[in-house]
Amino acid sequence: MDEQLYEPDLEVRSLFSRAWTVFRAHLGSTIAVFLIYSLLTGSPSFWDGDGWFFGFADLLQLAIAGPITAGTYMFALRLARGEAPDLGEIFRGFQVFGRAFGVFVLYTVMVVVGLVLLIIPGIYIAVAFMPAMYLVLDDDLGVIDTLQKAWAMTDGRRGRIFIVLMAIAGLNLLGLVAFLIGVIFTGALSLLVGASLYDELAHAHRNETEAF
Repeated sequence: MDEQLYEPDLEVRSLFSRAWTVFRAHLGSTIAVFLIYSLLTGSPSFWDGDGWFFGFADLLQLAIAGPITAGTYMFALRLARGEAPDLGEIFRGFQVFGRAFGVFVLYTVMVVVGLVLLIIPGIYIAVAFMPAMYLVLDDDLGVIDTLQKAWAMTDGRRGRIFIVLMAIAGLNLLGLVAFLIGVIFTGALSLLVGASLYDELAHAHRNETEAF
């Protein structure tokens, strides 16, 4: 039975190569989605100011972050799977607003609390629940079940996932150094690397579930 199990390819070089191939074929749409995503969920400093308007803007940004993130990740995932989504995919998370919002908030709170607790727990949580926001639209589970499945998908593979996420962070650091404009390209490519990583984990988890 073990011979039938799919071993996910979590090598940095393989994932980046796969993402790069997709990125070159869909350069314009991937960058466009990344820019929309960044504008709608970007740094809170964009909305800094005094008065009721800025307070409302902060709340609005928090409310839409989950659905927009889920839609953005699904756009990248569909590209990684050889499909051809349109730009409207980025807003599909609003169709499951409650689940997208709930998963995003719980995941964010857990990571932030973990970071406050000497940083390392936050990093571990971020890695362990990495698939969560992809699962919002790639499955139809409730909030808690989504987080439980995300945890199960990374079990036994968190060290390798951490290495990939660090490689993604390094890529975007290079983008920031390149006069900031470079982060537009590295950020868009990173979406596809993350989607490729998730797709490998999803394939492996599905195979393991069916085998047992």
